Amino acid sequence: MSSLSKLTTTLAVAFVLTCFFSSCDRDQITHADTANHVIPNVLPFVLDEENLVSNPNDSEDEVISRVSFDFSKQLAFSDQRDEITSFIVDELNTRKHSFLTVQEILNTFPETFSTYTKDDWQLEFPHKGTIQSLVISVRNIDKANQNLSAYISPGIEIEDDVNIGRNDHYFAWQTINNEIKEVSIGESIGTNMKFPLVVVSPYLTEELNDRQISVVEESSNDVETVETRAVDDQRLRIDRHQVKNPHYFEKKGNLEYRVIYRHTNSGSMTFSSGIWEFDGFNYSRNDVQNSVMIDENPNYTISNRNPNFYTSQGRFVAILSYEYDWIHGGKTVRCGSCSSCHEPCTNCFQGANMALTGRRRYHSEYYNSICGRSSNLWPSHLSEHTNNNSKGRMEIQLDIEQ
Repeated sequence: MSSLSKLTTTLAVAFVLTCFFSSCDRDQITHADTANHVIPNVLPFVLDEENLVSNPNDSEDEVISRVSFDFSKQLAFSDQRDEITSFIVDELNTRKHSFLTVQEILNTFPETFSTYTKDDWQLEFPHKGTIQSLVISVRNIDKANQNLSAYISPGIEIEDDVNIGRNDHYFAWQTINNEIKEVSIGESIGTNMKFPLVVVSPYLTEELNDRQISVVEESSNDVETVETRAVDDQRLRIDRHQVKNPHYFEKKGNLEYRVIYRHTNSGSMTFSSGIWEFDGFNYSRNDVQNSVMIDENPNYTISNRNPNFYTSQGRFVAILSYEYDWIHGGKTVRCGSCSSCHEPCTNCFQGANMALTGRRRYHSEYYNSICGRSSNLWPSHLSEHTNNNSKGRMEIQLDIEQ
């Protein structure tokens, strides 16, 4: 065994034993305070750059990952790192924007990123028939303290490792007391710590002007508890759902499959509930490769409403299932035509904004969408609507509480 391998093994064992005897929670914030600030208890990571950025199944994504990694690394090791990340946090808060473009950072700090300001350098990249640009966001912008050293991430996911509690983690550079470390970071820490989490992401070039902060995909004001439900209330329930091979929008680990939902008030183009996002559909790679259909589960109720809520006229509903990537910003898929509503709908229903926004790496990484007038989709109790396409299948039934 090489010296590096021995060192890696020794560090991993020491880390596991420390957590075992101290009962530490690997996915929570620790109160260890070495610099008068709460230091996030992230996991150490032994970087293999080639393994991290490579994607044999998507060469265009690999190019985007390599550039994202290179730019993030240059930022992480720059003498102006703190100045630049503080500028990013301040600009996002001042403008109320969800991201800045990498081009804006290059224009502001040209000497720091001289490699990227050459005339022949390209900051737009093809991906599956679209053109993508690179943008920078701060995932925890609502909690970030711009005076603290930022975590810098190229937005690339790391392979899960259940043995050390690594699940749905992303690579990042951590700087504590001027020491730069390679770490992996999970959602609960990344979204709750006060150290800014600066992330580089691809974004559809034609949508770059759509950068106003939108966090409706995280609201939960449409959830109704069991105690508030009444007999004869109508509910939408997912009977069966499926992600089809090879549409597996996850390079490493299992899918983070989510569904979001919106509706309008009856006879109105305003929303009474915002949007409800929930997870719980954990697909494995084998599930997709073997075309597994996930059957009915009573916990897959989308929305519970009063009698005749969905069968009444004048109400519109939009539902979208997609691959959730917690570190990336919200992305809205726009429909090209509303006549059939086979695509997620935006500004389709007589001026109603039925946009469905979810956090994912690319705009196109969704599986199924159902949208239209609810009384047409579910004309009566126990009626079912199915959306079936090359990427996935979803069957949603309207029934009533018993």
